[in-house]
Amino acid sequence: MFYLLALTSMIGYGIQMAFLAHISRKVDALDISFYRNITFVVTLLPLLFLASRQEILAVFEFWPQLLLMGFTAVLGLWGSFASFRFLPVGIADSFKKALTTISIVFMGFIFLGELHSIGEIILIFVVIMAIVFLGLQKNHMPHLDS
Repeated sequence: MFYLLALTSMIGYGIQMAFLAHISRKVDALDISFYRNITFVVTLLPLLFLASRQEILAVFEFWPQLLLMGFTAVLGLWGSFASFRFLPVGIADSFKKALTTISIVFMGFIFLGELHSIGEIILIFVVIMAIVFLGLQKNHMPHLDS
């Protein structure tokens, strides 16, 4: 059951990003980021009924971290939607995944002291270079801004 829900979630997220790419090419990236997140608030609000008052109030202990995470998430989402104006969805999403991978490796090293093997670093480098190579290809797509 878990895998079915995970697969359904992944497919739904992919479909959502494809539809949002179409809309984000017509609307400002910051506006579409706001509308997307407001719909998440409305959709996920009923989950608060499953938590006790103490559990909800306990979250407010971490408000500085939550504000920082929210701010960086808005910047990332804005950049993601802005990239849809200039790049095809697959390449823009690949760039996002590459930057996320670099960030995770870097933050894991800085904050958790995680060290990666040479093989892992080489594999990450090869994948990122392939993504950059695809992104630099000149394909005429009239629906994108140059």
